[in-house]
Amino acid sequence: MMRKLGFANRWCNWVMGCVTTVSYSIKVNGMPSGFIQPQRGLRQGDPLSPYLFLICTEGLTALLHHFAGRGLLHGIKVSSSSPALSHLLFADDSILFCKATDGEIDMVKHVLDLYAKGSGQQVNFDKSSLFFSTNCSQETRDRLARRFNIPQGRGFGKYLGLQSEFGHSKKVVFEEIREKVVTRVNGWAENFLTMAGKEVLLKAVTLALPTYTMSCFLLSQGVCADILRALSSLWWGSQDTGKGLHWAKWKTLAQRKDCGGLGFKDLFCFNRAMLAKIGWRTAWAEAVVGMAKYFKRPAGVGLRWRIGDGKSVHVTRDPWLPMPYHFMVRTPSPLLPEKVSDLIDPVLRQCDVHTVSRLFNKEEADSILAMALSRFGCSDRLMWHFTKDGLYTVKSRYRVAVELDSNGLLGRRGDGGTSVDRGGRRLWKSIWELNVAGKIRHFIWRCCRNYLAVRCNLRQRGMQVDLTCPSCQQPNESVAHLLFQCNYARLFWFACPIQLDVRSLQGGTFADIWLELCDRFAQESRKDELLSSIAYGLWRLWKLGRRERRRHPSKEVAENIGAWALNKGPALRWILLKSIVTGHRHHKLCVPLDNSPTVQSGCNCACQECSNS
Repeated sequence: MMRKLGFANRWCNWVMGCVTTVSYSIKVNGMPSGFIQPQRGLRQGDPLSPYLFLICTEGLTALLHHFAGRGLLHGIKVSSSSPALSHLLFADDSILFCKATDGEIDMVKHVLDLYAKGSGQQVNFDKSSLFFSTNCSQETRDRLARRFNIPQGRGFGKYLGLQSEFGHSKKVVFEEIREKVVTRVNGWAENFLTMAGKEVLLKAVTLALPTYTMSCFLLSQGVCADILRALSSLWWGSQDTGKGLHWAKWKTLAQRKDCGGLGFKDLFCFNRAMLAKIGWRTAWAEAVVGMAKYFKRPAGVGLRWRIGDGKSVHVTRDPWLPMPYHFMVRTPSPLLPEKVSDLIDPVLRQCDVHTVSRLFNKEEADSILAMALSRFGCSDRLMWHFTKDGLYTVKSRYRVAVELDSNGLLGRRGDGGTSVDRGGRRLWKSIWELNVAGKIRHFIWRCCRNYLAVRCNLRQRGMQVDLTCPSCQQPNESVAHLLFQCNYARLFWFACPIQLDVRSLQGGTFADIWLELCDRFAQESRKDELLSSIAYGLWRLWKLGRRERRRHPSKEVAENIGAWALNKGPALRWILLKSIVTGHRHHKLCVPLDNSPTVQSGCNCACQECSNS
């Protein structure tokens, strides 16, 4: 077979040497005896066997094509315009198609006998099955099964872990996927996981479970909603009860991190991005069967023609303009030529400026004249518009699907999307670049998103709570008030080594205050360390912020700063801090916090000064 395919004799001898130089021994009563020297055959577990099997299967393919070409075998058609399929090969599994007649059954058996004599591969009929269409009567099925001496099958069942047959309800078919995800999530809910730990588990494990299924089948919206509901419950659930307040919908969490989200996957959009890869491969390889089944002419969001000579692209019917998302010519003009090649100067190898300007509107004309054409007159090729190299990627298609879904163009109700300005991107970038623990970054993100259980937020979500701050008795306890404007927070920031005067901060929300701090530290050489220290301080304030702070505020401030110094001590030792307050204060050096007694003494002095002022 290898010689027929054009392999050199030397190469064939090498390959056969790998097959014939081994020997087998057989255990008889537990003792190895005798040796068998094989001359042909494929050994299980041999890394060379899969490739040799594919080469041998070319013989079976040639036999089937030969008899099908003579009209002795008839395959099936996936559509009226597609060619007939006589067989399908899946690695070492094969499916043969023929008409349910005695003559074609005998011909299939004859083909298998010829293949067995030529290759030495004998078909195991005990592991084979016959499958019939619903149009075949039971009498015909029984007769052909007896003639072929193969048992009848009840369906293909599962292949590679996926169902091969569907009924009217896809939700029942994919129930196993939903149960697998929910079971995995319920097992994690009992563990003590931080937000950072939950993010890793959701992205690396849970969202990866249905990936292979979504690359083959279109999941229903109900299945996607059930999976996302379980993931959302895990994300917002507390460590104690497993229940929690859902501060945001999954679409918000699915936004990119530089846009204010967490980068989770929207299964509805990701499923379509995975399936579109099959369409891209079909169109790129010009697969005749796939093109006839799914689309006669290549179309789809992001798929367009790259113009070479322009002879294969129709001006009005094919997508070829570099103008997302339709890529089609919208100019209603009867003077438009049929092919794009009629717009190209054959000598200069560029579009004729006068003709294009006369036939198209200004927007389309500018887009056409800006296209780069092949100087050598290459043939036209399909390309993916949203990548630089023109090749399809699931990542780029997912971003397109998210944008289309936000505008309601994928069958779901759109929310209009979210536009993030330059300041917003700078805000989220500063958070995720912090050199702190993952749970601290997630805490700062929740502060900027206003997703903390402070009294104002709880009242906005329908809970009847008192808005008064329990520490300073000021109204409207917000995130910014709790962490910066409360008397306890002011005492903490003044007593800490940074000596931050929060009265000079002008921002009304936490996000505004954080951006203001980023701007103040922008020229500092240790900007990252300073912001990281503040992030640790905010985390420490929040951890003790829900306690009652009326009795011993000075003691709690000392404990807070002591714990903060233990976390950020190495960074604070080498930071040259400047005064961040207005007025006539001079720049000061941060005193190193080496041990807890020094921390206690420093805090007492700071608290006394604050009380006197």
